[in-house]
Amino acid sequence: MDLNGKELGKHDGVYYYTIGQRHGLNLGLGGGPYFVVAKDIKKNIIYAGTEKDLISAKTKVKNINWIVVEPKFPAELLVRTRYRAPLKKAVLYKNGKLIFKQPERAITSGQSAVFYHGKEMLGGGIIE
Repeated sequence: MDLNGKELGKHDGVYYYTIGQRHGLNLGLGGGPYFVVAKDIKKNIIYAGTEKDLISAKTKVKNINWIVVEPKFPAELLVRTRYRAPLKKAVLYKNGKLIFKQPERAITSGQSAVFYHGKEMLGGGIIE
């Protein structure tokens, strides 16, 4: 399905696809390439879009656990959202809202957001 709700094709199930995935969509459409930009697991829907649809400067983080004292909010932190990905500058608010200084590609629901100050890990949570 595209971001406007138009059905683009069939798939084998949302669990076989990841946000940012390009290959294996078999859409047969012009104007691509197309990527998985969102999923609705309950409705078994994959949303396809272009590279620009993967870019976002904000997300929300839930179930945050601090291994040090909780920072004062809003907190300017470094954040890692993917294994071995570089640390990115962001501001975290008390309600879990996370705004990156520079937009990020394929921020993925269900993945971890790990917070740092320099090289010291402060805690983390789950991306909504």
